[in-house]
Amino acid sequence: NENKTNINWYPGHMAKTKRKILENLDKIDVVYEVIDARMPYSSKIKDINSFIKSKPVILVMTKIDLCDMKQTAKWIEYYENKNYHVVGVDLETGKNVNKIINLTNELMKDINDKRISKGMIKRKTRVLVVGIPNVGKSTIFNRNTA
Repeated sequence: NENKTNINWYPGHMAKTKRKILENLDKIDVVYEVIDARMPYSSKIKDINSFIKSKPVILVMTKIDLCDMKQTAKWIEYYENKNYHVVGVDLETGKNVNKIINLTNELMKDINDKRISKGMIKRKTRVLVVGIPNVGKSTIFNRNTA
């Protein structure tokens, strides 16, 4: 036992990212958690709900064009049953990217309606885009939805 070494597999950059999210949580309106539809369980961040608290989450399943749609539909149903808002996206064609924007606007409706009733203007949505490496975060972020 004295020669046993403990190894922490949680990379330092993940811990730093988690800390930064917690520091800025009050500035976030909606979370886009991006997962790969080819591996929808293992590409999901397991403890994300512990640090985004009660923020509304849109689970963006990327690369649906590379999947068996029957199996993908089962995963979408699985996550919807866990109260996630789920949007499957084809990153190559941009299919369903506008659904993310529309859903975001729906999630912000109550907040903006309250602002308007107080004579204030609508607030631009502040979104946290989060996911493991190579799931398509940058592609979604940089996609032109026009």
